[in-house]
Amino acid sequence: MAEAAQLMGSQTPRIDVTPLHVSSAGDEAVAVAKMAGLILDPWQEHVLRGSLAERPDGRWQAFEVGLIVPRQNGKGSILEARELAAMFLFGEKVTLHSAHHFKTAAEHHQRLESLIRNSELVEYMQGYNGDPHGKISGIKTGNAGMSFTAANGNRILFAARSSGSARGFTADLVVFDEAFDLSRSAQASMLPTLASKSLHESPQIWYTSSAGMPDSEVLKGLRDRALSPEKEEKLAFYEWSVPSEADPADPKNWALANPALGYRISPDYVASERLAMSDEHFKRERLGIWSKVGSSSAIPADFWAQCFDEKSRAGVEMAFGVDVTPLRDVATIALASRRADGNIHIEVIDRRVGTDWVPQRLDKLKRKWRPVAMAYTAGSQTTDVISSSPKTKRMMRGLDHRTYQQACGAFYEALGRAQVRHTGQEELDAAVQACRRSKGGSELWSWTRDDRSQDISPLVACTLALHGLTEKDKKGGSQWAVL
Repeated sequence: MAEAAQLMGSQTPRIDVTPLHVSSAGDEAVAVAKMAGLILDPWQEHVLRGSLAERPDGRWQAFEVGLIVPRQNGKGSILEARELAAMFLFGEKVTLHSAHHFKTAAEHHQRLESLIRNSELVEYMQGYNGDPHGKISGIKTGNAGMSFTAANGNRILFAARSSGSARGFTADLVVFDEAFDLSRSAQASMLPTLASKSLHESPQIWYTSSAGMPDSEVLKGLRDRALSPEKEEKLAFYEWSVPSEADPADPKNWALANPALGYRISPDYVASERLAMSDEHFKRERLGIWSKVGSSSAIPADFWAQCFDEKSRAGVEMAFGVDVTPLRDVATIALASRRADGNIHIEVIDRRVGTDWVPQRLDKLKRKWRPVAMAYTAGSQTTDVISSSPKTKRMMRGLDHRTYQQACGAFYEALGRAQVRHTGQEELDAAVQACRRSKGGSELWSWTRDDRSQDISPLVACTLALHGLTEKDKKGGSQWAVL
């Protein structure tokens, strides 16, 4: 670890988009922060200078600002500096600060209050009576509402996000902290607060976050725009990260993604994190690599990540599963096979538009591989497809609803125990991300989805294949006598 101990975090981001400008108010914001006792690192100053770039008329060049950086590096300090400048320097009447949870918003409020009370800025608070520790009418806390109001009337309001949390407000600055969890509806409720400021004033909106999840639609859209060859004049974007293929064991990659490494984050601590975390979590939380699976998926990201093996291959013995989407527009066939090391390889082997091809394909698979099982879910759209060919129907087994639910639970358990291996197929990753657990009073559940346009048939087919293989193992032979 001698090499790691000498590394210092990169003070410039891997993705750096700063709009062309004639001047910047960033240094003024840095000076206000210093008055509050907040001494910023070079990378934090860099973000403020770029985000507060000015047009010739003095308005902000960037309407939207994105900042993505791994946790505990100090993005909160950038927001504190930006919001202090909004309240005491820039004349921005209302700042709305939102986070995905009330606790997160409350913690930011507490840090900002401490900075104000312990500095000369407290003299500029509404209701200040000369006692920095006394009651100040301009500082409100509690579940009923958290806010700061300066003597000049400028305010900062704090709230947990919801689709209606900002209705009725007019704002100059909107901050979406932890934007990986920002929904379209919450964004839509906030953006109109800036509308009345757009003609004669200079509104701005900030998105700050650690690396995104697959369903981080708003954050992903912002990032895609920043990476687009057609650069936008009103967008500033900064991301500390490494490419997805980067080696998580290389300390140099830790430094590229963590500007606070060697300043406030110990390289030895990061080394301990890497041992304690799964690769999936370490890549997202410390290297800024976006997760392929996670957030609202019924399958935890670390479950799926620990089962990834791009070199995995099927063994000699195998079982097949087939599933058809509710609209019967796509069908998927998957296999499960026991490897020499005892783990089960799963793989989507065919997925096409329509269903007419399914019976013939299943017949060829049976004749070529003589699988121990071929399964589908009875009562689903797959039933009609299988029944269209008496020959195919005779060689298949349809799982009733309860058995299918048990198969889903067994598949989930096998993932949690890392007894499954997959090769990271794009269609299977997408199905895993889209899957949810069905709701009901029973302890049993099955795979479902929120959006009818999403296709989870690759996951369902793999679940059925794994069930067929493991049921054969339990019974000591094929349960499909027709095979």
